[in-house]
Amino acid sequence: MCVGLLAPGTSLAAMGGMTAAGPEQIQEVILRVKPSAVLIGVRLAGQATVSCGEEPARQVPIRPRSRTGSGFVIHPDGYIATNAHVVGPAGGGLADTEMEMVAREAAAAACADRLAPLGAARRDARITALAKRPENRRGLRPVRQIQVTLQDGKALPATVLASRPPVLRRPAGKGDAEARPPGDVAILKVEGRDLVAAPIARVPLQIGDQVFVIGFPGVVLEHELLSPRSRQAPSVTLGRVSGFKLDLAEQEVIQTDAAITWGNSGGPAFNAQGEVIGVATFISVAGEGAGVQGFNFLIPIERVTALAGTLGLAPTADSPAGRRWGAAVAAFFTGRYDAAIAELEAILRGDSTFPDARRLLAAARARPERGSQEWGRWMQEMSGEGMQTRGGNGRGDPSGEGGPDRR
Repeated sequence: MCVGLLAPGTSLAAMGGMTAAGPEQIQEVILRVKPSAVLIGVRLAGQATVSCGEEPARQVPIRPRSRTGSGFVIHPDGYIATNAHVVGPAGGGLADTEMEMVAREAAAAACADRLAPLGAARRDARITALAKRPENRRGLRPVRQIQVTLQDGKALPATVLASRPPVLRRPAGKGDAEARPPGDVAILKVEGRDLVAAPIARVPLQIGDQVFVIGFPGVVLEHELLSPRSRQAPSVTLGRVSGFKLDLAEQEVIQTDAAITWGNSGGPAFNAQGEVIGVATFISVAGEGAGVQGFNFLIPIERVTALAGTLGLAPTADSPAGRRWGAAVAAFFTGRYDAAIAELEAILRGDSTFPDARRLLAAARARPERGSQEWGRWMQEMSGEGMQTRGGNGRGDPSGEGGPDRR
């Protein structure tokens, strides 16, 4: 499958029309916006009623499957943005690609005795025919469970409020595009309040602008050599805006060389000011699904705000929690350690499990000298586990056979 407020006084240098920030400014921005990134887990199960022929229909369970993706808070009252291909349609139904796969699996399981005598080619053709039967499609009863894990470790059930399907083929005509407007974005709702939300960019992007993506790549979540406690911390990759392209629906996508891999889907991509400019959506893959890093794609943030608008929702990062966290980070990075300690102790009184707040409090109490080895150690620990520059290794979905791969 398949990514904040700028500190007062942070200086950004304009270089040949490109906005560039130094390592320390990027570290500050990352720390400000990290709490807005969330891990999304999706589990699909249920029952299927399948007609194999003349005899009564048979019931079989839908094979359970799970996947993970990334997302980010767009409103402190529990509104989350992600990719539609991560969470599926609103209302709990199946996306087209899922429908085909689940229908085929159900037909193969329910009609196994009738399919067994057939040769491989005839068997496959029969499964395809059974899967396409309207009564067998209607007989699918999927149950989808979505869970959003916040940066403090809280896991909350989520509901899909709105969803726009991914672009998997060129729309057949204007009517097709109007009936199901594509976009690969979704808005979720969790029962949460006063969350730290990500601010939305208002300034147009330029080629060469710095960009960093925050997300939960599966290669890290499932890494056998990492402790489970740190596997679920977000990873940060850095790069630049490297181009503007059009997808199959003639909608703009942003090309970046920031490393993205499966599990990054739906994660936020930020500019140097700590504002969301896009959403990680698909990468390029070579033969056998191997990811080709340096050629990755983001959905412009305008698609998220447009979908939110259909719900009457205006994304905002303004909240007491966001202001407190921003003030603590700003105080730390300007060397006002006593002020940072006071803010962080207040935050932890309300949420003792906030990991970045605990780490930043320890750093503030240590009062590292800027530029020292101790300062560098704290920055590496706090800015983002797994931070990579562009050109890092990725891993594609092994089911792919080349071409774009949705993350």
